[in-house]
This record gives sequence, C-alpha cells and structure tokens, in this order.
Amino acid sequence: MVKVKDVIQETGISYHTLVKYTGLGLVPKSQRIWRGRKGSEAWYFNEVIHDINRIKEEQKSGLTLREIAENRAIERTMATFTGIMRNLPNYHFTRGSIIKIDENADGSVVVNIEMKGIKRR
Repeated sequence: MVKVKDVIQETGISYHTLVKYTGLGLVPKSQRIWRGRKGSEAWYFNEVIHDINRIKEEQKSGLTLREIAENRAIERTMATFTGIMRNLPNYHFTRGSIIKIDENADGSVVVNIEMKGIKRR
C-alpha cells in the first residue's frame, strides 16, 4: 500500500485531481489506517498508480474523464458477467439482457441480468 503523498509524487497529479478521480469512480477510495496518537492516514492499494497512469494515457488519446469513467463501469459490469457465466457451466444461454446497473460509491457494481437458456445434457 502507498500513502497519498506517494501516489501524488509518483503520478504527478494534484491532490484535487486524485479526489476528482475518486469521486468519478476512476480509482477506489483510500483506506484509512490508524496511526495511534498521530491519528489516521489515507493509504491506497499499489494498483492505483497503474490506474492513474492509464487514465492519463487515455486522456492523451482524446477521451474525457466522463468517457473513461463510463468505460470503467462497463469493464466492471463485464467482469461481473463473466464471473457469473463461469459459475454456470451446465447451461447454454440463448438470450440475455441487463435489466439494471447500479454503481456504488465504493466502485462496486450491482447488475440485474435476465438470462434465458437451457440446461446442457
């Protein structure tokens, strides 16, 4: 895990940009770690540096932050869907649709999916 100041130093973004990325769901919220009498500190998982560098590259290619955030929501939804499908190997689905997608502030996604198919023999 890395401290907020290290994330800012390594990526070259400002604290306000980091807060904006968190608010848009582009990076997960920091974890508060208690440090005794000194209070608590905000720490991020190491992957946040990779995520921020990826965001910067996508911005260079012309995408807006809103478009990048929408792409991340789609990626999370597809990862969820893929996980569900792996857990149902005995079925052959012929149709499906996403009924509703709710994205939580912590970056998690709740997806209501309706699938129609048959059980494999």
